[in-house]
Amino acid sequence: MTIRFFSKSDRYREFSNFANYPVLIDGHVWPTTEHYYQAQKFEDPARQEDIRQLSKAVAAKRYAQKYRATVRADWAARKDGVMERALRAKFTQHETLRALWSGAATRRSRKTRRTTPIGARAPTGGGRTNSARC
Repeated sequence: MTIRFFSKSDRYREFSNFANYPVLIDGHVWPTTEHYYQAQKFEDPARQEDIRQLSKAVAAKRYAQKYRATVRADWAARKDGVMERALRAKFTQHETLRALWSGAATRRSRKTRRTTPIGARAPTGGGRTNSARC
């Protein structure tokens, strides 16, 4: 299911990749899903570790932008799988997020008076949105 949310909104900001919900992936704890996502752009383990050690998600994003010339050649083909892995880790490792996600889906279907099947995309209301796909 895809949940779309406004990046500037306080509502559901926990779904943001910048939210402080650490994830354990491949034996490493990543401070946010943004840290993990940005680190996977690089094949160099030292560069990945540099990103993992940064204190804020915005710093991880800036670091990756700074070194964009060295992003792995297959990144365009891999990036969706990387994000899916990060979000699956986030939502399976944090019960509070699963409950919030479940409540958000229920409220949306009550508000629109229709059922959205799992895997369907929710309509957007314009503006910049992010997606959390679970």
